[in-house]
Amino acid sequence: MVRPSNALSELLDDYWLPTDLDIIEAHRRILLDGEIATLRDTNLLGSAVARARQLLNYRGDQPVHKLAAEVCIGLAKNHAFVDGNKRVAFVALNMIIEENGYLFSISQDKAVELIEGIAKSLGEKGRLTPTEFEAIIAQHTRQMHAVTHFNFVGEDDKVSNEFTLHPPTNEFQWRVFGVGDAADLQLETRTFHRAMTGAIAYFFPGRARRSQVGFGD
Repeated sequence: MVRPSNALSELLDDYWLPTDLDIIEAHRRILLDGEIATLRDTNLLGSAVARARQLLNYRGDQPVHKLAAEVCIGLAKNHAFVDGNKRVAFVALNMIIEENGYLFSISQDKAVELIEGIAKSLGEKGRLTPTEFEAIIAQHTRQMHAVTHFNFVGEDDKVSNEFTLHPPTNEFQWRVFGVGDAADLQLETRTFHRAMTGAIAYFFPGRARRSQVGFGD
């Protein structure tokens, strides 16, 4: 069943999900010397990136690790770029998890095995099913549970302010503290992304972008 457009819009606002341009920029950054930055097929990229939004549309709210896995699987299998498809798939996985207030921790060897496994075709040795892949992602994903520090820069690229975002004591109670004379802000929202968006609008209306995020333990 497709969700009504207003309900879907509300749900999409709860999460940070990448655009095609976000993935293109991430792909540019991970290329090695001699590799080609060419996008082979815009439709294949678009369909991979859209998988998480489609999941929310047809199945309602989902865990962050599942949204991340959907995009990762699409990028690893669609081969939208000439080079670096599996690497950018892994980068996208991390981006979605971390931008939504979670931490993903896995060894390099396990990460390679994971992405290689989901990229394999049916019948290939070592292939992971989507269900197996999602289970591994869930196992290595944990929610932020300590203070997170955010540094913002203005248009002149100088740090203009900082604030700390405290995880909720219950499902809807995020608290934000500015540095120095900045106000204490309590946000009634259920997701990290909504809390982050509200904090940006409050402390840096219309003029700041995030430059650094540090997760506490």
